[in-house]
Amino acid sequence: MRHDLARLGSAEFEDLSQALALRILGPGVSVFGAGRDGGREATFEGQMRYPEPSPDGPWDGYGILQAKYKATLYGTGQDTAWLQGQIKKELDAWANSEANRVKRVRQPEFLLFTTNVTLSAVPGSGGIDTINKFIGEYAETIGLPLKGWSVWHHDQICRLLDGHTDVRRTYAAFLTPGDILTQLQEILAGAPANLGDILAMHATQQIVNGQWIRLSEAGDTTSSKLRLGSVGIDLPATLDFSMALNGYAERRTEVSGVVGHIVELADHCRRPSLKRLDNRHIVLIGGPGQGKTTITDLLTQLYRVALLEDREAHRLGPAASIREQLSDGFDEIRLPRPRCRRWPFKVVLSQYGDAISGGEDISLLSYIASYINRRTPITEEQLRSWLRLWPWLLVLDGLDEVTVPSVREKMMNNVTDFLIEAAACDADLLVVGTTRPQGYGEEFTSGQFKHLTLRHLNTTEAMNYATRLANVRHEQDDETRDTVLDRVREAMGEPLTQRLMRTPLQVTIMSLLLERRRRAPQDRHALFEAYYNVLYDREVNKGTSISRLLDEQRTNVDYLHEHIGLHLQIRAEHAGEADPSLPLDELKAMAIYRLTAHEFDRDKADLLADQLVKAATDRLVQLVPRAPGNVGFEIRSLQELMAARALTSGADATVIKRLGELAPSAHWRNTWLFAASRVFARSEHLHDSIITLLEKLDTETPFQMLALPGARLAVEMIDEDIAANVPVYRRLLAKRVLELLRFSPSRDIAQISRVLFHVAESHIPAQAMIDRALDDAIAGSGIPAISANLVLKLWTSATGPITASARRRLPVSQWGSSDVDYSTPGVNPGNTASIIGDHLENDLSIEDAHCRKLKSVINVLESGRLDTATELLTAEVMEDLAMVVQSLPAENWQQAAHLRALLIHWYERRPIASGELSALAATSLPSV
Repeated sequence: MRHDLARLGSAEFEDLSQALALRILGPGVSVFGAGRDGGREATFEGQMRYPEPSPDGPWDGYGILQAKYKATLYGTGQDTAWLQGQIKKELDAWANSEANRVKRVRQPEFLLFTTNVTLSAVPGSGGIDTINKFIGEYAETIGLPLKGWSVWHHDQICRLLDGHTDVRRTYAAFLTPGDILTQLQEILAGAPANLGDILAMHATQQIVNGQWIRLSEAGDTTSSKLRLGSVGIDLPATLDFSMALNGYAERRTEVSGVVGHIVELADHCRRPSLKRLDNRHIVLIGGPGQGKTTITDLLTQLYRVALLEDREAHRLGPAASIREQLSDGFDEIRLPRPRCRRWPFKVVLSQYGDAISGGEDISLLSYIASYINRRTPITEEQLRSWLRLWPWLLVLDGLDEVTVPSVREKMMNNVTDFLIEAAACDADLLVVGTTRPQGYGEEFTSGQFKHLTLRHLNTTEAMNYATRLANVRHEQDDETRDTVLDRVREAMGEPLTQRLMRTPLQVTIMSLLLERRRRAPQDRHALFEAYYNVLYDREVNKGTSISRLLDEQRTNVDYLHEHIGLHLQIRAEHAGEADPSLPLDELKAMAIYRLTAHEFDRDKADLLADQLVKAATDRLVQLVPRAPGNVGFEIRSLQELMAARALTSGADATVIKRLGELAPSAHWRNTWLFAASRVFARSEHLHDSIITLLEKLDTETPFQMLALPGARLAVEMIDEDIAANVPVYRRLLAKRVLELLRFSPSRDIAQISRVLFHVAESHIPAQAMIDRALDDAIAGSGIPAISANLVLKLWTSATGPITASARRRLPVSQWGSSDVDYSTPGVNPGNTASIIGDHLENDLSIEDAHCRKLKSVINVLESGRLDTATELLTAEVMEDLAMVVQSLPAENWQQAAHLRALLIHWYERRPIASGELSALAATSLPSV
């Protein structure tokens, strides 16, 4: 069989060459990994099993393997000439090893060259004879005493692969030309008989199902939809980096495109048996609307297209044209084509969480099999064989949507079990998980996963996306397209509105709004509010019976949106409701309850409720049909906005009380920020109450004085530009943020630094306050000095007067050259429980029994068993642990940061049992 060696790439071709050498030459082969190898992919010594048969017997002595991969092949004498030039360089280097940059200690007696170049077999003048003659004559000319040599060229390697099925199987996703799923049994020994047809059918169905971008409804005011291939873009991110004080700014690794980065990782064989130094998976972290799910859709479609790229169009049906449209779209945004044609599968974790929430033990592999089996028959054992035989790309999307601690713990245990099973069968597996940063406790462990954090779009990136969107939406209307882009460009030039286009969702919404209005909204809450109103007006203006209903019943429809959003947010905190929707009978009950409360007679209320339910099954502004007989929000941020509108209805004291109860929760964080923004926009008399609430949250108990939930919310509020036009409140929010510098820096130090820089840059009194606080911390000692130095160090990577000031002030710090170990905060820095145990016993003189109890709690927190932690974390234990964090010496700042992060994670992940929330929910649906 002729194999496609060109797909391998240089690194994989070297690995394949090493694997074949081990099988053919024998156990005397020693392979080398990536890096400087002294001109060797492998060495061999002693008597080999090669060549057999041979009149001179097998090789016996010291030899070298060198792989020569050519990226662009012409299939002509030009390739032969290139190979001859490469071999000449190697022979020269071995003959003159002392002069070579990499010292080659021993000259080889035997040389084995492998290449993906095709050499012709024409006697005398063909490539094979030409290269062999050159090696023999040139080695003699330069005095290199070779006893033997061999060149494994393309055709010979193909024959060797045919005879070594284990090596062929390892690289089959690279090597197989044509329709790989049709050839599955031929290329993979042991593949189930009909597995290729099953997987081809599944991939084809998924190409059709995944052709629309998830924002199709969000970004469209017409009846058309937006195709993923037409508007999807790759997004920038920052790779997890060292937070060491010295060189902090330089150690950040920018990733220009997440999809491109993942494809680059996925283009290497990742079987554990290859013992690669970096065989970790990826977790993608991003806030609301930043594009995590769309990126995973783009990624999985890219791999489906690659898997089916050579399948005949007539075997794909409607999917053939979609495959071509996606392929053209990928080329347009310059996505790399995968060389390794991995099988992609995406698990929506909220759905998996719901499946296991009832206590049923459903392994991840079993869940994937059952999901496929809904439309394409497959058994779990067939899928297990596929995991062993073929490379996988597994996406685990939306960890943040699984909020119940017990379900989340069970689910992540199942993920770990799956990774163990994959390792046991030497699977070639790459896993990509996604989550919001709020409430993320590194469940995707740092030892197994590298972290990519989506960064905000800069103005150029945002404008490029807006242009791509406008080109698709207004393809036939140049005047409208140009008008929209001019307005977007103008909004980009204003500091406030520029910061409202930092995510794909925000750019989409802004573009939609600027089709109908001249000026952009000035804060995120106003952006989403205006978006809802534009969509509402669009429905009203359609002139249908539903339009008239929406026009006449606007206050009631608004109420239903708000309280459905609230109910779905509440339900998402409970087991089995991670992906919640509202049954239509509950929607009708909610409508009747609302209408009768406004003294509609029962018959009229019942009739109107039926009409509203019917509208909801078609589309009620932002409500769309979900599961049969249910409705929900397609865009999670819109659900959270509506919940915020419900929360901010009522008496002032009640609203503030609700915000206080919900403030610590990661699940409610985006809703809380929408609500706070709404209060600042609409209720000036409550501004002071919000600031007072944040201060109260940070001082009520010793534990809250450690966790500082109010200060953490202040960071988010500044980052969301809440109160951006009221400098005095920006200063007060910054004052709260500065309280965080009293504790060891963690992963949020970059965000803290960014918001302080932003406030200082825009408000001189606030700048003076921030500078004074940083100088006071640096002038002191201990942990505050570490945190302040990291803030200043981050500032030095920007430009302007504040950056220049930061550079001048950094050298005066004693921490810049101290012996304190500045390794990554937020990562478990060793045996925290043991180090803290020593501190408890030796420094704090805590009695043995209580010391053991505290260490036990720390171990439970580290294990992620949050329900168990809740039972153990009494008020006394919480107070003791808060005291421990604050009493650790500066040299143990990593342990202090780690323990504090564990406690905050537990604190933020607890379900909220809010009396005010329950009371508010009961006003719209008493049965809930």
